[in-house]
This record gives sequence, C-alpha cells and structure tokens, in this order.
Amino acid sequence: MLAVDAPSEKPSPLSAEISEALRRNARHAEIPAGTHVPVSPPGSRLWWVERGAISVRETRDGGAEATYRAGPEEFFAEAPFGGTAYRSFDAVAEGDSWLCSQDADTVRRTIAASPFLFYYLRN
Repeated sequence: MLAVDAPSEKPSPLSAEISEALRRNARHAEIPAGTHVPVSPPGSRLWWVERGAISVRETRDGGAEATYRAGPEEFFAEAPFGGTAYRSFDAVAEGDSWLCSQDADTVRRTIAASPFLFYYLRN
C-alpha cells in the first residue's frame, strides 16, 4: 500500500509557506519541563515543537501503541489528521519547551491545499 502511495522521490522538508500557514493564528505555549501537554480532545489541534522535546505515548484504535519523541520542527498529535483515531494520548515536556498548535479546521484546510502535508501526516 505504501509503495503505491509513496512519491517517486524522497519528500523534501516542509516549505516555508506551509510552516507559515501552520503558525498563522496558532496558539503558542511555553511548557516547563515535566508538564503534561493538554492534547484533548484528540484531533482538535495539531501541535508543532518550536523548541525543546516532547515525549509522546499514544494508544490507537485497534490497540496499537506508539511511543516517540517530537523535537524542534516536528509535529505531534498528528495521527487524526492522517486518518487514525486515538484511544488515549499522553504528552510530557522533557525540558522547557515552546510549542504552537493550530485548530483542526485550519489544519484540514492547509492539508487540502498541500498534498505533501497530507502525505506527511498520513505516513
């Protein structure tokens, strides 16, 4: 399935235009180390790490678990925007972090305008 959907070339980093679209009207937050990031309800906002690192643990529908670390210039809480639902989601700042988030409607409009962003979030 992925081979069919994958582009023929390695995808390039997000363009400045897409990054700006995600930052426009975004909610910015300084998060102290050890703080749980308020990612609820799942799928209501897409988060982007400007500075710092976030430890994430997700349980998705079907029972699959994912544990990962999001650092500068990376998304987290993106699975619903790629078509996957969460059963539970926990995100904790590893150190002092600066995050921004965008509401779901704006993210969906940006995805519709950018096939690359949809590919990124889906895969």
